[in-house]
Amino acid sequence: RVKVAYDLLVEGKGEHSSDMALAMQKSYDEGVTDEFVKPVVRIDEDGNPIGMIRPNDVVIFFNYRNDRAKELTIVLTQEDMPQQGMHTLPLYYCCMTPYDAKFEGCISCSTRRTWPTRLASGFRSRAFGSCASPRPRSMPT
Repeated sequence: RVKVAYDLLVEGKGEHSSDMALAMQKSYDEGVTDEFVKPVVRIDEDGNPIGMIRPNDVVIFFNYRNDRAKELTIVLTQEDMPQQGMHTLPLYYCCMTPYDAKFEGCISCSTRRTWPTRLASGFRSRAFGSCASPRPRSMPT
């Protein structure tokens, strides 16, 4: 599953669709739902993939779960896996939670740090004020 996601995110390989809602409906019609929905590459009117991850991109990983997110973070930022055709990229990488204390070059939005770039600083001040989000009162600590 990691290779499939990597190929989609970096190479633009996988099932293509110009209409993501239609692609999702097709998956549900086929009985493939929730976390089992296969990745789909959004394409433009000429059939070219949109939004592939490129060197020096900013990646904000919106996934709190530690399994697949950690595996993708490793291959995108920490460790080349040439035997599987996956290589790290120089990225500005932000996770919602620290997946591993040993990871280098990844920022966690759940910890307060000095953000290293002007873009990140502007994003933080304009969008969040602070990346650390308060826990809802109804959520146990």
